[in-house]
Amino acid sequence: MKRTKLITVSAMLTALGTIILAAASFFDVADITISMVASALIVFSVIELGTKASFMIYAATSTLSLILLPRKYIALIYIVFCGLYPIIKFRIDSLPKWLAVIVKLLYFNISLTVAVLAARFVFDTAIYQKWMLVGYYALANVAFVLFDLLIKKGTDVYFVKFRDKVKRLLR
Repeated sequence: MKRTKLITVSAMLTALGTIILAAASFFDVADITISMVASALIVFSVIELGTKASFMIYAATSTLSLILLPRKYIALIYIVFCGLYPIIKFRIDSLPKWLAVIVKLLYFNISLTVAVLAARFVFDTAIYQKWMLVGYYALANVAFVLFDLLIKKGTDVYFVKFRDKVKRLLR
C-alpha cells in the first residue's frame, strides 16, 4: 500500500473512532460497549494496515478523545483497554489456549481496575458506589468474553466475505 493511502485510511479510521467515542457521551450506560465498537476499527487496521499503523491510529484516537470528549471515562476505557486490546490480542492468541484465556482475563481486569482508579483519583469522578462496583466488574467480564468472541468471529467473517473486496479498494 502506498504511503499516501496508508495515511489517508489511518486518518479516516482515527476520525471515525473519535466520532464513535463521542457518540458514547450521549449514553451513560453504554461506555464500555461503544468503546468496544470503536475498537473494531483497530481490528480492521491490524489486519489491513499492520501493527505500527494500528498503534498510531490508537494513539491518535486516544489523544483526540481525551481532548474532545466531555466524559473522559469513555476515553479512558478506550485508552486503557478497548483500543489497545485488538493490537495485542493476536499475539496473545498465539499462546496455548488455556494460557491465552488467563492472560486475556488478567489483562482485562487489570485494565478495568486502572480505568476505575484513574477515573476516581485522576479525573475526580465518582463512577460507582462500592456495591455497584462488584456488579460492574461482573458485567464487564461477561462483556469482555463476548467482545473477544465477537472479534474472533468477526475476523473470520471478514476474511471469508470481505477481505478480497477491501484489498481491491485499498490497492
